[in-house]
Amino acid sequence: GGRVLIYAPTKAMSCGFVLLTSGSKGLRYMGRYASAMCHEVANMELGKLTDIKNGVRETERLNGQLFDIIDENTGNAKGFWMEKITAAKNADLFLSPEESKAFGVIDVVGTPTVTIDVRYTLNVS
Repeated sequence: GGRVLIYAPTKAMSCGFVLLTSGSKGLRYMGRYASAMCHEVANMELGKLTDIKNGVRETERLNGQLFDIIDENTGNAKGFWMEKITAAKNADLFLSPEESKAFGVIDVVGTPTVTIDVRYTLNVS
């Protein structure tokens, strides 16, 4: 039940993009000069033809699952991010902080201010 603050001061790319979307709503931050990058799942299958085909099927499954997670985390309709990547000709898709906010990746452009309140008890005998 805790809340997770995410801050990308410079860049959030690949898996970092997924993590950036995974913070608690209202607590996803990105620096003003940062960038975010999203792309399809990569695969480097080698081996026998059957192994390669199995690897491709698994990569397609993971790719769909990954984009479903990103769609859910950003509050977009199922298929939104897959369409964005397809429109980018399946290349890396780079987003500015403003674009990231508009697409629901982050909530705030800027640096969070965090205050930590530490309490302790010292018992001396």
